Amino acid sequence: MNNLAKQTDLMKPQTRIFLACLVGALFAGGLGRALAGPLKLDYLPAETRWAVHWDVERFLQSRIGKTVLEAQLERRLDEGRRKLREKLGLDLDWRKIRSFTLYGCDYQAPERAQGVLLVDADWDLEAAFQKAIQSGKCDAVLSLGNGLYSIHKDIFVAAASGKPAVLGGDREKVEAARRAILNRKDPLSEDSMLARMLREPSGGFLTFAARRFAEEAQVPPEAQILRMTDALGGSLAESTDRAVLTVSLRAKSPEVSRQVEQVVRGLLALATLKQDENPDLKELVDNAKIVRSKETVKIRIAPPLDRILEKLREAVKNMGAGKAP
Repeated sequence: MNNLAKQTDLMKPQTRIFLACLVGALFAGGLGRALAGPLKLDYLPAETRWAVHWDVERFLQSRIGKTVLEAQLERRLDEGRRKLREKLGLDLDWRKIRSFTLYGCDYQAPERAQGVLLVDADWDLEAAFQKAIQSGKCDAVLSLGNGLYSIHKDIFVAAASGKPAVLGGDREKVEAARRAILNRKDPLSEDSMLARMLREPSGGFLTFAARRFAEEAQVPPEAQILRMTDALGGSLAESTDRAVLTVSLRAKSPEVSRQVEQVVRGLLALATLKQDENPDLKELVDNAKIVRSKETVKIRIAPPLDRILEKLREAVKNMGAGKAP
């Protein structure tokens, strides 16, 4: 990716956010509406350990999404699209993105992490790549045959007509993910803990879930609460007048869930002590609720939506001025 950034000049400030949103969607042509809206659980393999789903359409329809676009982001995304067209010969409209689904089947150190990205966007992938290759603007875009492409040989893309496009940094994992989607063999069970965690939130534009991290991940000492749980899930949504973040922690037993609740309440109490120093933190703590039911502890934080929109405008304005958010 470093070589790609150097040769295409795509990492300038005006295009960083564009790339963050678009890097996967570049390769999602010919998908129809396979992934639009709710996450398709049967596209995830049974061994999936964690997943994040971003419903871009729902996000852009929300007040949060509209505010982010209006506050300079739309201009930056358009500038990024222009850079891609000039440097790589790829002309892809970010407005046609419908959703992203990022998942992984293991827990590795960040520098070795290799997740797989499924992308839904209304593009013709084959035509876009062929045009880019024929343009001769950049020899980094390669066709590897059988619907597989690469950019600088460190980003691999697998496409199949009518199915999600698959993007990743590991060629074998990308091809394995495509086979899993095409064959639909041994998909994630609807009754699995991960599926329940992903399915529970409703109305959110961002959902996430993970499992087995207590046994398989290297949990840092400061996050020992995760060692007390065997799964987590959550969502980010928007109601009429609130931004709503919900996180559910599933403990290994009702007794352990009581301990988890105590730890969470202790953390909120600690945050309360710092409220005078940080008004924003006070607002979050004041709007937090904790509910425990059997093995599950649910945390719901719902600050006023107008306040969140104000903070978003400030953050984007500071980014445009080169200041830290």
